Amino acid sequence: MTKPPRVMMQLTRLLLVSALVGMLLLSGMTTIVPIASADSVHIQPEEKIDDSLLNMTDMEQRLDVLVGYDDSVADFKAKNAIMLADQTAQLLDSFATLNMLRVNILSSAILDLARNEFITRIWSNDVTPIEQAETAAVSSVDPEEYIPIVDRIGVRNLIDEGYNGSGVVIAVLDTGVDPLSPDMTVSAFASFVEADTLPLDLIGHGTYAASIAVGNGSQSDGKYVGIAPGATLLSAKVTLGGLFAAPSWIVSGIEWATSRGADIILLPFNTLGAPGDAVSVAIEVAAQKGIFVVAASGDDGPDYLTVMSPGGNAAAFCVGAYDTEKEEIPAFSGRGPSLGLLTKPDLVAPGVGVVGSQAGAGLGSLGFGDIGMSDLGDLGGLGGLMGGSLGETFDENYTIADSTTASAAITAGAAAILLQAFDRATPITLGNVLRDTATVIPYGANDGGAGLLNLNAAFDYLSTQQTPIEPHNRTTGIPLLALGIVTATGYESSTMMLMSSFGTSIVAIDTRNPQDSGIHMMMGMFSLKWNNMDPTNLMMFDVKRELHQVALSSATTNYDRHVGILSYDDEVFVTLVVESYNLTEYSELPLTAFRITPYILNLGIEPIENVSLSVSYSLDLYLDSIDDHGKYDLDN
Repeated sequence: MTKPPRVMMQLTRLLLVSALVGMLLLSGMTTIVPIASADSVHIQPEEKIDDSLLNMTDMEQRLDVLVGYDDSVADFKAKNAIMLADQTAQLLDSFATLNMLRVNILSSAILDLARNEFITRIWSNDVTPIEQAETAAVSSVDPEEYIPIVDRIGVRNLIDEGYNGSGVVIAVLDTGVDPLSPDMTVSAFASFVEADTLPLDLIGHGTYAASIAVGNGSQSDGKYVGIAPGATLLSAKVTLGGLFAAPSWIVSGIEWATSRGADIILLPFNTLGAPGDAVSVAIEVAAQKGIFVVAASGDDGPDYLTVMSPGGNAAAFCVGAYDTEKEEIPAFSGRGPSLGLLTKPDLVAPGVGVVGSQAGAGLGSLGFGDIGMSDLGDLGGLGGLMGGSLGETFDENYTIADSTTASAAITAGAAAILLQAFDRATPITLGNVLRDTATVIPYGANDGGAGLLNLNAAFDYLSTQQTPIEPHNRTTGIPLLALGIVTATGYESSTMMLMSSFGTSIVAIDTRNPQDSGIHMMMGMFSLKWNNMDPTNLMMFDVKRELHQVALSSATTNYDRHVGILSYDDEVFVTLVVESYNLTEYSELPLTAFRITPYILNLGIEPIENVSLSVSYSLDLYLDSIDDHGKYDLDN
């Protein structure tokens, strides 16, 4: 019997080995797939609870927490689980688009709540400090020798061609933005800070960042123009004086910006946070919806592991600072890796000696005089919580500072230019292109990321993938502005009414003379009562739409009308029609007036009855401990 040829034996052996390897691979796949499936993994209740809360589950202490739930269930199921775990729990807020609830709950009930399979995480909502190191501003720079930021990153040619961010919406989430600044127009603003419900910038951090991103430089004849002066600006106050922030404030701001059409969210600060925390979840959801999230690496360098939240999240594009004159990364720029051991920052951008608008600079031009923090007094001892000013005054109406705040703002403006020209670019595309085209610098990845921002190179690369859209300007008509603010102006007097996303406030600015100028506050004026409930202050309602201007005063008719919408648990809605008048046409006294008309609508399942609206106001409007009763007539 002849033996099979050696070649045939080798082929047979090879086929057997190949079959065996294939069987092993198939076997491995069939055993791995179920293990990788999220549905088959059983997560222990303790693993869902924030580490800072675990040691409190044996106590009877009321806690402010954020509860995440699976997107496969409706929020009412999560609410029912919360009430079953603690019948005394209070639902403080709902973030439906993020599958998240804010709750005041007993610490002893947290573990029971976590045992529900559809509850994904429970986070602490404690207020945490924002790490802002003291960095020396380059005050020695002569305004005549200052190099504008558009020239430092070499994009003046793009701006001259019409690529200025027009049509792109940038939301700045920080200390608020000065809405009276001549350098920019705030299309909508809101405050989510419970201790500071006015969506105005009292310390200048947010105004500085916003002007670098979108400022038009009108107070400097264009010298201190921002990177994308054509972009639309939204502002949300999510930090208290740039010193403190609660996760719910930042989460609220991200959800608000997402619902208001933001293309880019700028978070120019660095605060305590952990991988997978509530802010990280909100950023990831925003990125999945096509929003490019830019964050500062913080001013806590040169130590490593100083990039925390929000920049430490994988979905956030984190930016450090660079000194373009010395060609080095300054010591203060935050270094990676993040607490999740991700390489951060993503890149660096100019952050030394950068000029931006100063908050309050526009008041003088409007006849309000110089009103600053000193005019507020100590606010009952709270003045110190408002924080200090950023950098140093430069060229009268501007501030010069060294900070990663400027670096992040420059990058946000650069992204707006790219989105204007290349509308098909996703957040992942933008991030990859900005990193891939960055100028190489002699630093490690956790010092300088991929390198120095190079907007021209990014623009050129994207031009090979999509023909740049022909630039054209887009404007927003005045009747569609959503400023959340109503003013009534008379001779030597002016009154403002604001409706922020945390509540309603009235602020009267009196400018009769420099000695008597001041800011007078009337907060939480209105309360609504229905059924057998206690009166609920309108400050506790959710603001569905800020005050939108629908009628504008003219030279012959000094009359404005605004409309805003509030809701309570998405069941009881209050539409406020606010009209402002200048009564100096009828009186020699400096009188202004508002007429506020509420329209109440019940969209809940159950009918409501015994509806009443009450009005109250502080008797010490001037914050000077002197009784002011009778100065304001609220009889009607």
